[in-house]
Amino acid sequence: MSQRRKILFSLSIPVFIGMLFFLSLVSTCERFPELELKVTTDSIVFLPDRVFELSGTIESFGREPVTQHGFYWVESTTPIEDGNPIELDNKRSKGNFTSTIFNLQANTKFNIRAYATSAEGTVYGEVKSFTTPAPGLPTVTTTAISNISQGSAMSGGTIIDDGGDTITAKGVCWDTQDAPTIDNNHTTDSSELGSFTSKITGLECGTNYYVRAYATNTAGTSYGNEETFSTLSSSGETVTDFDGNVYQTVQIGDQIWMKENLKVTHFPDGSEIPLVEGIAAWNALTANSKAYCWYDNSASNKDIYGSLYTWAAAMNGASSSDADPSGIQGACPDGWHLPSDVEWTELTSYLGGTLVAGGKMKDTTSVYWDSPNTVATNESDFTGLPGGYRNPSGLFSFKGTNGLWWSSTEETSDHAWERMLGDVVEFVMTNAFLKSGGLSIRCVKDEVDIVLPTITTLSISSLTVSSAE
Repeated sequence: MSQRRKILFSLSIPVFIGMLFFLSLVSTCERFPELELKVTTDSIVFLPDRVFELSGTIESFGREPVTQHGFYWVESTTPIEDGNPIELDNKRSKGNFTSTIFNLQANTKFNIRAYATSAEGTVYGEVKSFTTPAPGLPTVTTTAISNISQGSAMSGGTIIDDGGDTITAKGVCWDTQDAPTIDNNHTTDSSELGSFTSKITGLECGTNYYVRAYATNTAGTSYGNEETFSTLSSSGETVTDFDGNVYQTVQIGDQIWMKENLKVTHFPDGSEIPLVEGIAAWNALTANSKAYCWYDNSASNKDIYGSLYTWAAAMNGASSSDADPSGIQGACPDGWHLPSDVEWTELTSYLGGTLVAGGKMKDTTSVYWDSPNTVATNESDFTGLPGGYRNPSGLFSFKGTNGLWWSSTEETSDHAWERMLGDVVEFVMTNAFLKSGGLSIRCVKDEVDIVLPTITTLSISSLTVSSAE
């Protein structure tokens, strides 16, 4: 063999070997596709209650384990790169994975794509689109009627489903004919989902009314179940406070009590009761501080539960009294007073004693009292509600489970006696509460002086006496 041929042969060997190695690599990639991370976007399935199930598949892992996988979704008007991530746990094996999306805007186009991440980077499936169904009517229920007076009552409702669209209006509607609609008298409350409370006003006394909750979205207005009630007749006694709030009353034994918690914001002379809302500001109050607030600082709670007052505000600065009657007007309207500890005892004794009086004093409306509201009959018509209280530290507690009311009787310089009703007990509790806390107030009517008829005394000289023969 010539020298030239020897040289060409020796040069061809490494080239040939290199080509064999390259072909081996290509063949390996073709025979082992799992060396490349790959994910696909599979499907979107509409489930009941506007739930959307997304499906994807990790077809191959690559050389590193998958540390994160899931979906990106976004309205079609927004780039998919700016989508909302649904992050799932790391995938330990190849195959299908799913996730769900809730409460998407109705009649709207969305884009999704699956993704998977490893140490080598993130890969994506193809982008797929879907359009959510057109909205349906909302689903709403009506709250049972409570706090019925001559001219008002309380109701409300619960929006269970918004129909796949934003609620634009909600409230209750009422009329003297059945099946009232928003073309009749109605309230307009906030548009959030969930439960709401509505005060029905402007009613005629001694009249039967029908009430339904309603909710509106772009598909229309739907109505809840119908409730009916009758306002009190004009013969029922009422009392009006300085602010113009009108309260129903009830006679229990020899006492006449308010059937509702006090909600006035002024003392009887017209001076303002200080409103204290902040936690730190309330925490700074002392036993002699006059203040009031509404539970959770929400004025909507005032119509149902009244206001919460410190003891000094309830007393309007007066000294302790355990007399019967107490003689302490405090924050109560003219002709009414804050009951003493003795007067509270007179009430519970008339109802059979503290062990059973609580059930006879608790309102039976389940929308206010948490279950089980043990042995609640309200046969006394006291209509006690669980307005909770404000702790001296400024925190609110126990709305729905406890109602607490001040007496005019102090225990110590820092504590005063109160009465409490609870959701899981039948009895009435007596406790000493820090005066800087916030409790409810029930007022008792002052005793009416009995005016005796005037007797005229005749002189003997003006009489003619005849003697018998």
